[in-house]
Formats: sequence, C-alpha cells, structure tokens
Amino acid sequence: TKTREPLDTPAMRVIKFRIDVKNPAKTPHAMLNHWIITHYNGLSGKIMSTAAYLSWNIIPQLANPFIQLIGDNVNKAAGTKSRMAISFVPINDADQLEVWAKLPAGFDFTGSQALTEGHEIVTTSLDKARVRASVFSGVTANIVIDGFKLGQIGGPTTFDLVTKLNNGEKMDEALAFTGGFVLPGNLKIIGQSIVDSKYAMNPKDYPGERNVRMMALATVKFRIVFTRQAEPGDLIAVSSQHYTMLPADFIIRRLPTGAIVSAEVVSYVDGTIVAQLRGTAMQMTVPGFENPSYEVSCSVRTPNLPRAEDSNFRIDLQTPGSASGKQLPLNTNDGRDVGFRLVENVQLKMSKPPSNEAPPMAEVDVEMKVDPRSTKPDELYLMAPLLFNFTEDCLVRRGTGDVIKSCQFWRMDASGRAVARILTKAGGLTAATDYVVIRIITPGDNPAEDKDKVWFIDARESATGMQVGWGEDPVGLSIRQMSGAQVVFSGVPQVSGQMSVQFYSPEKVDEGGKIRVIYPRSIVILCDGAFFNGVSVEGDVTCYNNGKEGRFDIEMKRPMPPGLQAFTVTATPPDAVDDPGGNIFKILIYTKEGKVVDAAMSVLGNRIQHGITVSALPLIWSASDPGRQTSISVGFELLADMPAKDPPIMSEIVVTVPVTFEQVVTRASHIEMLGDPLPLRTGMWLAVKDPRRLKILLDERATRTLPMGRYRFNFPAIVPTKMPKYNVFHVTICGPNPPGKNDTCTGDPQDPRALTTFPLAGFALGESNPVANQYMAAASPGRRRTAPAGSWLPALSVLLLAVFSRALWP
Repeated sequence: TKTREPLDTPAMRVIKFRIDVKNPAKTPHAMLNHWIITHYNGLSGKIMSTAAYLSWNIIPQLANPFIQLIGDNVNKAAGTKSRMAISFVPINDADQLEVWAKLPAGFDFTGSQALTEGHEIVTTSLDKARVRASVFSGVTANIVIDGFKLGQIGGPTTFDLVTKLNNGEKMDEALAFTGGFVLPGNLKIIGQSIVDSKYAMNPKDYPGERNVRMMALATVKFRIVFTRQAEPGDLIAVSSQHYTMLPADFIIRRLPTGAIVSAEVVSYVDGTIVAQLRGTAMQMTVPGFENPSYEVSCSVRTPNLPRAEDSNFRIDLQTPGSASGKQLPLNTNDGRDVGFRLVENVQLKMSKPPSNEAPPMAEVDVEMKVDPRSTKPDELYLMAPLLFNFTEDCLVRRGTGDVIKSCQFWRMDASGRAVARILTKAGGLTAATDYVVIRIITPGDNPAEDKDKVWFIDARESATGMQVGWGEDPVGLSIRQMSGAQVVFSGVPQVSGQMSVQFYSPEKVDEGGKIRVIYPRSIVILCDGAFFNGVSVEGDVTCYNNGKEGRFDIEMKRPMPPGLQAFTVTATPPDAVDDPGGNIFKILIYTKEGKVVDAAMSVLGNRIQHGITVSALPLIWSASDPGRQTSISVGFELLADMPAKDPPIMSEIVVTVPVTFEQVVTRASHIEMLGDPLPLRTGMWLAVKDPRRLKILLDERATRTLPMGRYRFNFPAIVPTKMPKYNVFHVTICGPNPPGKNDTCTGDPQDPRALTTFPLAGFALGESNPVANQYMAAASPGRRRTAPAGSWLPALSVLLLAVFSRALWP
C-alpha cells in the first residue's frame, strides 16, 4: 500500500495512519508474518528509511460450518436425546473438535457418542464436548454426535466450534455460530384416551366393559402442552403409522376452560391431518406446569394391533415453512407417545334352530358359537339381553373337543342383565366353538327395543383378569308367543258369563301337566265344577283358582296332545280393569316338573262395555249326529232398559259357528224368532254368504229404546263328522259403521264395531241337550213362527216362550 503526503514531513515527526485489511485464513510463516514500512523520497524515489515489524497471530475461522439434527426416527424436541451432524472446512490441520452448545440452555453431552468412523468423544462437561477427530486443511470434516440431550424450551441455537491440536493449541474456530438449526419445542401428551363413541356414549344400551376393539371406528383425545407458542396461521399435524386418522370431527379445545380453538383442516394426505390455526394463538406452557393445555380430538380407525407399544402418535406444531419438511417443526412430540391397548372383535352367535325362536318363560337350550379369533381366552362372560336369564348350571353340551368346562349363572349386572361365567379347557379357547349348548330362561316377551335384544360376550385371561376381546350378537333369539292364543268374554260389567280360552300347543304334554292362566285380578273367575267346560281338554281335570294372585291352574291327569286346545270358565267383568298390567291375560303350559313348555304372555282381553246390560242365553241344539242337520238356538237377555242418553247402538248380531260347522240358512224363513221380537232392518236384514257366519241386521233407531227381554232365535246348521278343537260358538253384538262406511261386522271379538261377544261352549257328537225335547216340542212346525212376517207375539208364541222359559229358567 502506498501513501503520499502533499507536503514535506519534518524529520522525527510521528506519522499515523489507518488502513483496512483482510486477515489471511491463517497466520503466515514466521519469516513472512511481518509488516515492512519503507520511506521514499517523493521526487527521486530514493529510500530514505525502512523497518520491519512482526505481525499478529491469525485465529483461523472454520469455513462453511453446518449443524443440523438428523435421523428420521430420532427425537428432535427440546429436552430429548437426539443426534446431530456437524460439518466444516478446516483451515489448519487439527486433532480435536470442541463443541459448546450455548443457546438455548440445557444441552447436555453427558453419555453421548460419535458415530462417524475414527471419531470419539473424549470428554464432556454438560453443554460442552471434546471430540477426537483428525481434520485436514481444506478437506470437509463430517462429525455425527448421538445420544446428547437437547436444550430446553426450544428456539434458535448458538454454538461455538473450536479445533485444537492434541497439545491444546487452538487452530480454527467458529464462535457464536447461529446458522444451525432452530430447536423445536417439546410437545408433551399429558393425557390420552380412546373411546368407541357408539358404546361409550350409550353405556345403558351397551353395558359392561366395552374396550375399543381392533379394526373399529373410534375417537381419540390428546391433552397436550408445549414450550413454543403457535401463532395464527401456524399448522398442527396429527398422524400415526398404524392408526388411520380421519378428519371428521377434528377439534381443538383450550383447557381448562373448554373453549374451542378455531382451526380448519387444510390437508389430509396419507392419513395425516393438517389443520391451520385461525385467529387464535396456542400458548406455550411453562415446563413443569399443565395449564394452559389443549385437547386435540379426531376420529380414527384402529389397527389390527392389540398392544399399545406397537403403535404411536405424532403431533407437530409447524410454521407454514416447516410443513414442507425443509425446516424442523415449531413443537413436536417426535412420535414417541404410544397408542392404545386394543381388544379383539370376538364373534358371537346365539342360535336355536330352525327359526331362532323360543317360547316365553321357558328353559331353552341354545347353541352358543364363539370365535375368539386372535385371542386365547380361558374365561368367558356371557351377558344375556334384558329380562333373559340363565339356569344355575347352564352347560348342556361341552362342544366338539370338550372345549367348555363349565357354565354357571354369575350375577345380575348393574344394568339388570343376567351374566353367566363360562370356563374353557386348559390353554384357553383357540378356535371357534362347535356345538356348545347352554340353557337359558326366556322372558315373557321380546324386549321392547332392539338395543335390549343384544347378547354380549366378554373374553378374558383369568391369570391377569384383563379383557382380551368382546363381541355381540345383535339379533339373538326371538320370543315366539304361543300361537292361536285368545281369550273371549262379554266385557259387560258385573254380568257373569262364559270366558273361552284357546291356544295352540306345539308339543305333547305328559300326564300331570298344567295349564295356568294369569288374569287381571279385578275380574272374578269361577272354574270349579259346573263353572268349567273342558271343550277340547280331555280326561279328568281339576281347576284351582287363586283370586288374590289373579291366576287359575288346570291340572290334567291325562296327556295333552299337541295342537289347538280350548276350554271355558265363568267370568264376571268389573266396571273397569284397573290392574297395573292392564287388560292382559297370560297362558302358560307346564310339564309335570314345573317347566314351561310354551306360553302366551300378552293376550288382550275384551274391552269393558258400558251402557248395555246384557247377558247370553244358553246354547241349545236339537241334534248332534255327525254329518246331519241340527237346529241351533242362541240369543241374549237385555237385563236393563237402554240408557236415555247416548245409548249404545246395536246394528248387527253376528253368530260365528265353530270351524267344520256350517250354517245352512238360505232364506229368511230359516230363521225362527223365539221370545221378544228383534227390531229388524227394513229390506235386506240377513247376510248368510259366509257358511261360518250368520248376520242379522237390526233397525239401529229402534235398538236405542230396546226394552228389557229375552231375544232368542234359531237357525239350521250341519254338524261336522269330527268336532273342532275350538268348539265354541260366538254371538257378537256390533255397533254401527263409522261415517262413510257400509261394511258388515266381522264378528271378531276385537272388531272395533264389536260391542260385546258371548262365547258359548259347543256340544260333543252324540250329546243331547237337556231341554231339547221341550224346545223342539214348543218349536214344532205347527207352533213356531219365522221372522219377520206377521205379529211378533201371537198367542202361540207366548205359549212357546212360556214352555221354553219354564224349562230353562225355573
């Protein structure tokens, strides 16, 4: 460098000046490390004086320093142990590298190691480490340090790098280097849960322990804290290697307030949910504290991995730049939090061939099919639907290979369901069961709701008591009410009459069996002696009535064959059926041992009919020869005048003859009126198209004021060659059609138009009627009268009624 003064400089004057220079990469050789100053004459160029001065030593700077955390499966969150790569180009050859992690505080190299070949950690002192590593001038050095602890909190990092010789002489350095990595904050999951929403949200519908099963939909919730604040616009990413994260129902809540943090799912790729914060920051939590904290929840599909440690979850808070993978996340848990313990979806099927139906209130043998799949449980807990139960010793068949050792009723669950404990053979259940049969007790009817029909199986390991799986059979068994069950009585308050009971028994009941009828206690029942008519129940039977409990039992000394059965007792209806169970009857068939064979538990009784005080007249027949014609006489007695205000309107009388009987009325003259006259409808008053039903149409206006009296008529019918099981005649008084309708009444006791129905027990083949001779004499061709021609009560009819009345009602 040359400088020129504008004026001559006197001798011995001190000259000072400053020049800017650039240090060399390293200190030059001692022969060359001098500054030489030469004073020239400005005109002649003659050297006036010269001097050399020793220069300073140069501290070489490491070229191209690089520090970064590396490794896909290595922790990178603040406070965790990690791995980093250091690279640089040395100026001087050196033997060692000293690393000093200055910021953030908390780095600790204790126990760390060098992974690169030929390198070794010599000494450590918390945030400092000395590495034996031979480096050469101009050659890039790469050093990897593993197993050190990252600093706390996170944020920008500052490092000092110094190379030295083995004698401790400093060679190169890079001090206060800030061009390395930005340390991610430590995101911790301080609480996590998984639930199957379907079961967890409805514990009453799905009682018992219902752990989340493999390959199922569930909801996961994570309570998180972190050390670096996330601003609006930052991202949160949730992922798992094995769980399938689903964006549905993704939500973030701030705790403990529960306030929702505004976030929108902006990406869902390869099972990773990425949501962006909208308008609200997520605040950091001071290490050691748990608030503020945040709850992150979303839907997942669980993997086929039962152990929690076989899966994990990763949650990252990211800046938009770090989401590309070029930068480290803002906060991370490094995916170090494990998943959840899952249980197997055990398969269960309860069956009772062929139709999966069972009678009510009965002990029933059913097949239990259980497939444990990947588990080997040695203890099963079978939970029955609501109202079902188990016998004390419920094992009937051990199954192929004797896989089941025992079945015992265990307890009633808090939900009110019965639970049986089932033990397997040694080694547990290793495959699906075959022909395991257990004995259950059915309820009176199917549960009202489908959710109460489900059977549950709980598979456990007895050594640990842990549940390894569970399953359910949502269909199970249906309760089949005994078919053909019907109870018919008049429903007229305080008027006694016959009550018929019929049902269809699917199997034979041996001698000593019993029929039990449970009835509303407000109805008075008489069933002993003449008050009972066996109809189709054969042999010597005894009826015991318990009015306090509202039931009567018919004990049979002879076997009862399968098929339709019927009998009648005497009943007096109340003014109103006010029993808690309503107007419902139950019919149960028992074996001699007291086991239910079949039952009908919800047989509807006839409604109570007010406003018409009427009773049935006895059934009379003229002959009972099979295949021959007979004359059938039925009727009713009106015991009180019709009410003056809003009296019930009688529109039709429908007589229904038993199956295999046939009414053979072809014209009006076949109907013979006896007793008080019925007010018949003008014009067509008879309907006889149905061979089982005879319909007499009444003058509705005239019936409003129908006087007290006995109204009887007879008609011809054919006696069958074989009497039906339900050998009961029905006489139904029907009300008028609704407005706009012109249909005839069906005669069914439950027909909405039926005011009352009188059941009348029929007669046997060859059975004579005790008053038939008197009746037939009184109703001889010379003395009877057909309806409706002429006067209703000629003197001859009065005589007939007097004779007939004395015979029937002394």
